[in-house]
Parts: sequence; C-alpha cells; structure tokens
Amino acid sequence: MGKSIVALVPCNKYDEELVNEKVKQAIDLAGGLSSCIGKDEKVLVKPNLLFASAPSKAITTHPSVFGGVLKCLKDEGYINITYGDSNGKPITDVEKTAIEAGLETVAKKYGVPFGDFKTAVNVEYPQGKTAKKFIINKEVYDADAIISVCKMK
Repeated sequence: MGKSIVALVPCNKYDEELVNEKVKQAIDLAGGLSSCIGKDEKVLVKPNLLFASAPSKAITTHPSVFGGVLKCLKDEGYINITYGDSNGKPITDVEKTAIEAGLETVAKKYGVPFGDFKTAVNVEYPQGKTAKKFIINKEVYDADAIISVCKMK
C-alpha cells in the first residue's frame, strides 16, 4: 500500500464558483482524478451524512464542496457515479438526511443517483486475526473507487 496524498487548499466561503475552483485545485495538486481512477470505473462519492441538519449547522458535508467534487468528475468525463453514506443507525433514513443537508439537490443537478445503502454483502477474510468475516454495504463493495468528501471538524 502506497502513501496517501493529501492536498489542503484554503477557501474562506462557500461560494459555489470559488469552491469549485478550490476543489479542482486540490484534486490537481493530488495528481488529478485520472492518476487514480479510470474513466470506466464505478465511483462512489461518500459525503458525511451523520444526521439530518441544514448546511448552516456544519454537521454534514457542505453542498458546495460535494458539488465541487461532482463537477470535477463530470467535467472529466466520469459517468458511472453514485453517492451516499451509511451513518450506522438502521432507523435513520440516510436519503432523507441527504435531502435535509442539501446534497440531493446538488446530486440531481449533476445526474448522480443515491446508491444502494440498504443492502449488505458478507465478505470472508480468512487471514484476519480478530475477524474472519465482515458485513459491508453493497454500494461500497461494488465501487471501484471511493471519494470521501469528509466534513473537517
């Protein structure tokens, strides 16, 4: 496993045009999308969807940052994209969380559907020391690449 590449780019407001520029700059500094994701790969964009709250509460990934990532993917010709998250609370409807957080509107703008975060896959890992089997969300399991758009706190 190689070293992780991290690019931090300051952005002092959530202005859509400015955020798009800064997200693109950060992606370019990290080597560009094509350096790690093939155009034919299935890409999962994973924002933080802890629980339903307005963007102004700063609990979930901000819609403009999420949109900046989707715009970069679309501008570079990626088409097999989904988004979503599983917050680990089975009683929470994460799709409703995406609506409340303003992410669904952005995803629709770019034609990116919410992924299947209700189905699980059992994965065997016989060489594991503590656990030999894992239950993984199907959308995560099926993804070739995952872009985590975290909420820095």
